[in-house]
Amino acid sequence: MNTEHVISLLRDLVAIPSVNPKCNSDPSISGETRIADFLMDWGHVHNIPCRRFEAEKDRPCVLFTLGTDREDAPVLLYSVHADTVWSPGMERPFELKEKNGFLAGLGTVDDKGPMTAALLAMSILKTMNLSCRLHLLCSCDEEVGYAGINYMVPDHVKPDFAVILEGTSLDVITAHKGAVRYKISTRGEAAHSSLVPQGKNAIYPMSALISATEKHASGLLLRDKHPLLGPPTLNLGTIRGGAQVNSVPDFCEFMLDRRMLPGETPEQVAKELRAVYDRCGTEYKMEGPTFYSPPFETVAGSPWSHSVLKQVKAHFPGSSIHGVLYATEAARVAEFNIPTVVFGPGSISTAHSPNENIDPNQIVTAIACLVSIAADCGR
Repeated sequence: MNTEHVISLLRDLVAIPSVNPKCNSDPSISGETRIADFLMDWGHVHNIPCRRFEAEKDRPCVLFTLGTDREDAPVLLYSVHADTVWSPGMERPFELKEKNGFLAGLGTVDDKGPMTAALLAMSILKTMNLSCRLHLLCSCDEEVGYAGINYMVPDHVKPDFAVILEGTSLDVITAHKGAVRYKISTRGEAAHSSLVPQGKNAIYPMSALISATEKHASGLLLRDKHPLLGPPTLNLGTIRGGAQVNSVPDFCEFMLDRRMLPGETPEQVAKELRAVYDRCGTEYKMEGPTFYSPPFETVAGSPWSHSVLKQVKAHFPGSSIHGVLYATEAARVAEFNIPTVVFGPGSISTAHSPNENIDPNQIVTAIACLVSIAADCGR
């Protein structure tokens, strides 16, 4: 597979807006319907069986299937996501641009570059006699809620092994942090700012909670470090309060993002946070989780992760096993004791940014790796 094929398909995919509606609700660019239509047509043209599933209203997933019909054959899942975030500062986001040997555009790394690799690998694998049953899932809603992977696994596909495709710079990822988010709020009584004694300022008591948050966040960094992921972290990401400068504010609230290590639970995190805030001596309300994505870890020494690494190193000798700090669909799949790794072309360091870009040579290498992984599965 050469770079011309890669560039052609990636250009087509980038040109199809598929922004997650929770990132930008503009109907002209949001949702996965358009890209699902393209994928179904692509499957029919390439004679690869495919089915469409509606995870939610107007939130489709597409599932391609190849390989043996043997009942005792292992089932392998490749999973990419069709949605992207929205990057307001990106120039011509739906146009693939070549810059200094790299390909730039919205989703080139996350996740249309990996999708390009997976689709072109499927076009090669359809000509081979596989010993496994291979599914390629193009899921919806990865960027915000995981509705696609939650709907599909395990009710519509339950694999024996899985590779979640994300930009890992061709490293094999066996662990990542989870994320859980909470809203903390205080309430007061509104009044005109010339009549301060008649009101109750909701921002002042919040200062104690903010200081306690900062202290707790610093303490988390001193905890025992995971060998691949480091310590847990806590970030106060947004804060808002009051309606205007000449009114006593009757509310203040902030949002917390807690990055969790494998083994931690939202219940444990919430209990710790409440203990921290209860010591502040001020009234507050804690709501959530408003979002939860579980941490992920493959069992140490997993035969699957080493099998994948062996196949990848045959094409990219510099690959190694790592952990990452961002979250993926891997946690959902691994929840059902399915050996799972994360792998793919491109560096996550440029994702979700105006300069998102990918090396097309990494996509070419990823194609070869995905062909080898599937060809080896079940032998």
